[in-house]
Amino acid sequence: MLAAATGTQLQQITTRTVPVAVSTSGPARSGVTGPACAVRAVRRCLRCEKGWTYAAVGGPDWHRKYHLLRRHIEAGHDPTTWHRDLTINGVKAGGWLHRQFTAWTRLDDGQRTLLTHLGLTPDQVPLPVRKTSVTPGTRTRRSFHQTAELLRLFVQRWGRPPSARESMEVDGEHIMIGPWLCKVRTKQNLRQLTEEQIQLMMEILKDERESPGREPSAEEPRIISEIP
Repeated sequence: MLAAATGTQLQQITTRTVPVAVSTSGPARSGVTGPACAVRAVRRCLRCEKGWTYAAVGGPDWHRKYHLLRRHIEAGHDPTTWHRDLTINGVKAGGWLHRQFTAWTRLDDGQRTLLTHLGLTPDQVPLPVRKTSVTPGTRTRRSFHQTAELLRLFVQRWGRPPSARESMEVDGEHIMIGPWLCKVRTKQNLRQLTEEQIQLMMEILKDERESPGREPSAEEPRIISEIP
């Protein structure tokens, strides 16, 4: 490779994404410090020449993301630990690489060669979807009817409606049934409930008021004209 470069003027070689300038005149060692540096310079030029060809095939955006992954690997990041939602400098690199794997057989030979050189092939980098665990604070969204049925369970269990700050446990989930009932009462006052919702709530709370042997407290109205 050194012999091929001896006596040759290496002009500035530029890809669309990675500009590299290397200049030597005379013997291959002129302008560099030692044979090892000369070898690296020539190899770098050859890689750039290949990159120019591949850039014409893949386009500048393809090579921009390819070199982004290359630098990420050179920084010490193991591709086998990557996930599909990998983001580098604001670029969704994991999703881009997954699309390359999906269309692997349709890629240009040069593109597959570049990716393979980095060890980025469908059989080497699985790119799994990151599993999202449910945090303890995550709440299940329930319909009005579903929460009303939970209220019915509370009333049947305790023989009274919940106070403003009471809660209940259902399948390990902490449900603020008291604040929910307060919101329902507010919506009733603002006429924001449907007739079906009003009838359901009156049925649940009326069952509680008409329980045998239970005397309504002084704070509870004896006539149900709206949701208590």
